Amino acid sequence: MAHAPADRLYRHRPPRLPAHALGVGLLLVLCGPGCVENVMIIGPSPREPSFVFAVIGDYGASAFGEDSAAASARVAALVHSWEPQHVFTLGDNNYPDGEQATIDLNIGQHYARYIGSYIGNHGRGSAENRFWPAVGNHDWGPGGLGPYLDYFVLPGNERYYTAKFGLVELFVLDTYLPGVDNPQRESYPDDWAEQKSWLASALDRSTACFKLVTGHASPYTTGHHSPAKNMRWDFSAWGADVVMTGHNHGYERFNIDGVRYVVNGLGGTTIHPFGETIGFAPITRYNANHGAIRGMVTDSTLTFEFHSVSDGVEDTLAIEKDCAPNNMAAERPVR
Repeated sequence: MAHAPADRLYRHRPPRLPAHALGVGLLLVLCGPGCVENVMIIGPSPREPSFVFAVIGDYGASAFGEDSAAASARVAALVHSWEPQHVFTLGDNNYPDGEQATIDLNIGQHYARYIGSYIGNHGRGSAENRFWPAVGNHDWGPGGLGPYLDYFVLPGNERYYTAKFGLVELFVLDTYLPGVDNPQRESYPDDWAEQKSWLASALDRSTACFKLVTGHASPYTTGHHSPAKNMRWDFSAWGADVVMTGHNHGYERFNIDGVRYVVNGLGGTTIHPFGETIGFAPITRYNANHGAIRGMVTDSTLTFEFHSVSDGVEDTLAIEKDCAPNNMAAERPVR
């Protein structure tokens, strides 16, 4: 019988334990009674991951001033130290205005090695594409999205698309196009409804064990920019496990109706302060320094770690499932 997905939740950096302790069940309560989100469970050593990826948001800032350029370089160095197989982005790849003149400096300078069909000046790129960006508001420049579409070779219409990596399937959205402040909006009057319908169908058809949605605008956030309430779709009923976004320059994690919402906009630009929690509160949030997310997949677990460039792991989320083929249908939510 299939079991419901289970999360192992960690707050901030887990303590370092000697190797002999990792084979013994251990429960550390990091807060008072009833504080479920702050319970850490350490069991047997996990299997070696079969798939390692990085997630960066609001990172394309090498042309956005010396401080942002330096921070972007530190985040890129952190990502490279993990030797990920693929890199996912959460938008704002090309500050400040999505222009052709800045795109290779902002992206290719640090990430050319992952980009397929690479046309820039920082090496030969990758033999196959290993870089999967989402569109942000700073990618839609005064002339539209032309530089972005010319720079990348991506599936579908290149603004929203899917990509499969073994047990994981990625569903990428263009959350900015339908925004009221986008001058290109009138050229795509039905785009928001089309993306919503496309995503629901794509998630429904997917046979992946872990389903990850990425985009830029955040449905739930306590950051500088208000939540994108028009993005509060029925991700749970559609079968999404995680929705990851950027736009706000901080790190936050929520659990809403069984879906994990993660905000990560700490890729290199100016860090934003947090606001009040009204109606919903994050499990954790962090904005002390820049950083990136390291994702790891085994045959039954999808793990996310947010790493600060200065202080190591600040948050960890592990989603456990029975990914055996005969159990996949039973684990999908009832519609």
